[in-house]
Amino acid sequence: MKMRNRPSRPSFTPEAEIRLATRAILILLVVIGHNKIFRGHFYYSGYILIYSFHVGSFFLLSMLSPPRKPDWRALQSMLSHLYRPFLVFTLGYAVLYLPIYLSTPEQTLRGWMGNLVLAAGLATAPFLDEATGLKLLWFLPAFMSFCLLYNVYGQLRSAARRTAWAVAALGHATIAMLPPETLTLVPFGAAVTIFLFFPSLVFASARSLLDTRYGPPIVMAGFAFCSVLIVTFRMEVILSDFRMPSASTPAALALCDMQLLLGALSCMVFARMLAGFKLMTWIGSRSLQIYLLHAPFNLAIAAILNPILPWPLSMCLTMAATLIAAAFTARLIEATPAGPLIFSVPRRPLPALHANLPDPRRSGERRLSPTAAGPPEASAADQAEPRPILAHDPHPG
Repeated sequence: MKMRNRPSRPSFTPEAEIRLATRAILILLVVIGHNKIFRGHFYYSGYILIYSFHVGSFFLLSMLSPPRKPDWRALQSMLSHLYRPFLVFTLGYAVLYLPIYLSTPEQTLRGWMGNLVLAAGLATAPFLDEATGLKLLWFLPAFMSFCLLYNVYGQLRSAARRTAWAVAALGHATIAMLPPETLTLVPFGAAVTIFLFFPSLVFASARSLLDTRYGPPIVMAGFAFCSVLIVTFRMEVILSDFRMPSASTPAALALCDMQLLLGALSCMVFARMLAGFKLMTWIGSRSLQIYLLHAPFNLAIAAILNPILPWPLSMCLTMAATLIAAAFTARLIEATPAGPLIFSVPRRPLPALHANLPDPRRSGERRLSPTAAGPPEASAADQAEPRPILAHDPHPG
């Protein structure tokens, strides 16, 4: 009987495995941080510690991929692979939230529609919360703004880049002086981009520290020390609510920056240890889908298990079930005719969010610079040379 050849599983370079493991670590931290049981029992010792670096690390890691020319094609790619999923899930979650919204006597269908239009058009956390009951979707438009700024920065010459560093440092130090309720209403997370761009520039320069002999242990020790200070002084750094320090409290701002920088580098240290494990590769390659889908499962599973099980068991089962449910729901969505429109693979990856999966269309295409950090797709021809670590990609993280 003639045996049919099975398609081979995609293989990844060591650098690609590290990228996937880094995204896996970060998306696991996102799922843990959004778990209400965890937040209720470990608010100061775990929740604010995770929030001090986990989402910001996605922005920082994007700086390790090469910038694109800020033309219409780059903008169209970001609209397709970041803003389109944002719109789809904003509408979907808003429809699911509608019965809860209308259960409040003073709320009307007209008010819900107005909130939905504002949420989709301005992409701010407060309007998303009003329209969908969830804030997490703010990340995709904010990430798109960040990528646009990075692409512009990438076209500057050396002298102009020095000026850009000074402007970025000034924006980083002063933006949080404005009232948080004002900053959270800035469209497309532009205020978050201003706050994070200078730490991201520093991170891109400090990345080489991990390639030295004593760099990783220094990074880990520094991260542990900063974490103790964050927990001791109960410093809340919540990007979606723009709760973060400014130059008016320079010590707090410096601690916040060091925690973010060392947290991102520490994730890469752990990723080197875990790279190659199938589970980490699987999670990392589906990080965007898990990010978009995990919230409702998190809430529903916790509501079912928490009343009937001891909280430690309930918390662990909720996290595991949420991760599995989100990943497999994404697989089901991808299998539908609309799946490729929602979770499409770009011809050139977008930094920090997408899977490093092979694309048969790219077999003979010229490679990106190996010094970059984005998670591009890896074709057979790509395997001989490492790709960047987390770039403008459509699958997180």
